Amino acid sequence: MEKLAKQIGKKLSRVGSLSWPKDWILKIVSLLFALMLWYFVVGEAKVDITLFVPLEIVNLPQDLVISNQFKKELEVTVNGPRGLTRNIRNQHFSRPVNMEKAVPGTMLIQNGPDSINFPRGIRVIRIQPTNITIEIDRLVQKNLPVKATIKGKPETGFEIFSVSAQPQAIKVTAPGKFLKPVLFLPTEPIDISGIKRGQILESNLVLKPELAELVGDPLIKVKVNVRERMVEKKIQGVKIHLDVPKGRRYRLSPSGVTITAMIPYHLLHGRNRINLKKNIKATVSAPIPDTAGNHKLKVAVAAVPGVTVSEIVPPEITLTIKRKQDPRRIKVLLKNRKSK
Repeated sequence: MEKLAKQIGKKLSRVGSLSWPKDWILKIVSLLFALMLWYFVVGEAKVDITLFVPLEIVNLPQDLVISNQFKKELEVTVNGPRGLTRNIRNQHFSRPVNMEKAVPGTMLIQNGPDSINFPRGIRVIRIQPTNITIEIDRLVQKNLPVKATIKGKPETGFEIFSVSAQPQAIKVTAPGKFLKPVLFLPTEPIDISGIKRGQILESNLVLKPELAELVGDPLIKVKVNVRERMVEKKIQGVKIHLDVPKGRRYRLSPSGVTITAMIPYHLLHGRNRINLKKNIKATVSAPIPDTAGNHKLKVAVAAVPGVTVSEIVPPEITLTIKRKQDPRRIKVLLKNRKSK
């Protein structure tokens, strides 16, 4: 600029012999530049533009989290010279919120004209929203069990024995208010209609949106164990079979028992159905005594494979063995009968 001033000075030195202040040329050139700058900054036409400025959360303590949904972008209308406003569209601006001193609870963020650092010459006209409410919660870690959900029924004559999920539990870190009411993580319903053997099926978790963001979408393997259904039956009048020594007269009281048993479904229905009285044998659990008199004996039952006896009524029977008669006395009695 000094070189330009000297050239201008040489030309102007030829004009008259007037006395000029020292460095007058430099002052005139500075004035011209000031007038040009004023024109571009102040004198240029001003326009309004609207920008979308992100809300930037900074310095949030690691053990805290924002637990509510909030507006993460501000709509800002500014006014300024056309040249400046054209440039700021290509620049990155944000609304920083310092959370260094945040504590659990509700916090109100006020978005004033000075909350965004725009360059000089840019005036903020409007910010929407002017206030933002955020909820701050403490992070909690919880090991939540996975609960498999099933629907439908297995094949007739079968039942669900057990249902287990893999993984059995998932560790979740989330705001305390989200995890406090959650007792388990359910799966989507798994259809078991018509199955008659164990299977391993796959399903996804059913989660609320706030938990889905934290847990993700893990694939859960569900093991379903199926077994044949057992039916409880009472079988009345099952006769007791005894191997009494030959030549001994005896009497049973009672002569039969009632048996309660758990019987596989296929033994009661269809082609495999059996006659329960013929396939369940009642005896006594101790050797038959050879002495005359009354003897209390426990009843024992032998059943076909798969049948489980749960109750025998009565559990004991009375075996009465009569005395042996003297052969000589029998001959006398027979002789007396003939003489009559």
